[in-house]
Amino acid sequence: MSPNDITNTKYKIEIRKRFIKYIDKKRVLDLYCGFGKMYNNCYKGLEYVGIDSDKIHNADLCYLEDNKEFVNKNNIENYNIIDLDSDDDPWGLFDIVLRKLKEKKVVIFITDNNYQKMKNSYSCSTSLKKTDNIKFEIPLLFRFYKKIVGTHIAKKIRDKYIIKEAKYLLSNNKKKTYISLYMESKQ
Repeated sequence: MSPNDITNTKYKIEIRKRFIKYIDKKRVLDLYCGFGKMYNNCYKGLEYVGIDSDKIHNADLCYLEDNKEFVNKNNIENYNIIDLDSDDDPWGLFDIVLRKLKEKKVVIFITDNNYQKMKNSYSCSTSLKKTDNIKFEIPLLFRFYKKIVGTHIAKKIRDKYIIKEAKYLLSNNKKKTYISLYMESKQ
């Protein structure tokens, strides 16, 4: 693990502890739960379900299953803390989760590596392209990453939630972006 990874892990733990304070009766859906680093540092003792298609940390709390399949076929409407700590593109799953949520107050953590993809390929992820109708590639598109992602989030939540607090951090090694959202229902 490089020093940047350690710093990013510390940040991820710190921001989760800060944001989950907004939620009273915490019910966590940890998608991409992996070896349980966030569980052990942030979610232990809370109502918790972890999902991962690769590795799980506790067979009593987690399911070894594709995240999208799990979300599509299960009732997730009562979870109020959603952790999308993806090593790839979280936006397609974010869209499905958001459509199914029913809670009045929700915290969502998103890890995304599209900034690096945009920097290397002049394009963004397929799910961002599809949802936001981006049909072109441009050099230096990564400079607009924050605006593209912000617009995507705003479009997805506009009818359902209001963002009360949001934090955005590009990792030290500029390979991942960490987005934290605390949202309340418009109703």
